[in-house]
Amino acid sequence: MVLHAVQPHTRIGHYLFAPVDWQIARKCPVPVLFVKDRSWPERMRIVACIDPLHEGDRRAEQDKNLLNKTLALADGNHEMRVLHCYNTLPHDAIFDEHMVTDYEALQDKVERSHFKECNGILEEFGLSTSSDVVDIIKGESELTISNYAKHNNIDVVVMGAVARSVFDRLLVGSTMEYVVDHVDCDVLIVKHPDFVCPVSE
Repeated sequence: MVLHAVQPHTRIGHYLFAPVDWQIARKCPVPVLFVKDRSWPERMRIVACIDPLHEGDRRAEQDKNLLNKTLALADGNHEMRVLHCYNTLPHDAIFDEHMVTDYEALQDKVERSHFKECNGILEEFGLSTSSDVVDIIKGESELTISNYAKHNNIDVVVMGAVARSVFDRLLVGSTMEYVVDHVDCDVLIVKHPDFVCPVSE
């Protein structure tokens, strides 16, 4: 992996990607660990942020890759956790009440779908959504990951970056940059197994 320091800005606890940070995160062919000015404890707490329903990862290869990288980093000496955050359909988004006759049933269906997909991936690692080290939380990804890291004393957040188009920064970078910006811990960015580095000799 590549270790790259991100610098705090004027606001206490505030970090922000510089152009070079973003280019490294987007183009580096190996995982990038954004490190901050803090020491790792003797026993770290590392969380893998999975997203099994991501449109760009239909076979869940990225989530399995994330979990494997997190296991390697934990190396049996540190605590590994797994986090999945998701959104259900907001009630305000329903414009036609006749189209959705049972809002609660729809919400329940979405929730069960997330749990099912998570269990499908976690099973390969001897885990499930009922495991003590697995947390499934309803909420916006950026805020949920940041709050989770703060309240659970996380030392390293492991998350993915899935490149799609020329609008990478808007579609992919927003969550990644927000998390790096708002957490006090280090963040490991892992590319999809099929990622091809755009930089050539």
